[in-house]
Amino acid sequence: MYRAIKHFENPIRQALATTLKGNQRQISINWKWEYFKNEAKEQLSSEVGQQIYAQRKIDVEPIFANLKTHLSFNRFSVSGLTDTCNEVGIALMANNMAKLSMLFADPEG
Repeated sequence: MYRAIKHFENPIRQALATTLKGNQRQISINWKWEYFKNEAKEQLSSEVGQQIYAQRKIDVEPIFANLKTHLSFNRFSVSGLTDTCNEVGIALMANNMAKLSMLFADPEG
């Protein structure tokens, strides 16, 4: 853990080194977080992890890109879990309806 020096001769540096309550500023490292972050990097760098990540780009990412681009769905307008689930459900239904309309409009499918 890094902790700022208690007393600086320069008053500006002293003000930067202390919090609003007068405590010393400190920086700490969450070793569990670092461990899991490195585990995720190792799993993603493996061949199986790269295949799964590549498949995720095909399966998941385009749906959200379509919601953002074509439906201008960039943020939720409601709060709360139930309301948010309802709103994203409506957006996904609109996306599905757009896909169906293109499917029925094109006779070749």
